[in-house]
Amino acid sequence: ADEARSGEDFTIVARTDALSVYGLDEALRRGEAYLSNGADLLFIESPRTVDEIRSIAHHFRGKSLMINMIEGGITPVLPVQELAEMGYKLVAYALTGLLSATDSLLKGFKELLTHGLPPSGNLTFSDINKLLKTENYIKLSERFSTSSGRDELPKK
Repeated sequence: ADEARSGEDFTIVARTDALSVYGLDEALRRGEAYLSNGADLLFIESPRTVDEIRSIAHHFRGKSLMINMIEGGITPVLPVQELAEMGYKLVAYALTGLLSATDSLLKGFKELLTHGLPPSGNLTFSDINKLLKTENYIKLSERFSTSSGRDELPKK
C-alpha cells in the first residue's frame, strides 16, 4: 500500500469481506496484514453482531477503523457516538440519504394521490434554489456566456 501512495493527502482504505465467508479470525488476520503493509484505515465489512463490532474494535485498538451502517442490512445499526467510543474513526451511513429521500417521495406522492394536493410544509422552489445557491450559477453563466448565446442555433 505504501508503494501506491501518491502523497501525504492520500489515504489508503483497506477493505476485507472475509468475515462473511471465512469468519472473524481470518478477517482479523487480513486486517493485520493490510495495516502492516501501509493501509491507513481498515474496513472489515459486514459484522453481524454488536459483539463482532466490538471484537474488531478491541483487536485493532488504537488503529483507524471504518464501519458502514445500512438500515436493514447485515450489520446492526448503532449510533455514531457509540461507534466512536469503541474506536471507529469513520462511520458511513451509506444509504441513509437515499432511504430518507425515498420515504419522503413516497409520502409526498401518496398525499398527492389521496388528497389531490402536495403535502403542506414541503420545501418550496425558492427554498431549493437557496439551498443549491442557484443564483450563483446564474451569475456565472451570465458572466461566461455571450449575450445572445441562448438564442442562437449552431450553424451547419
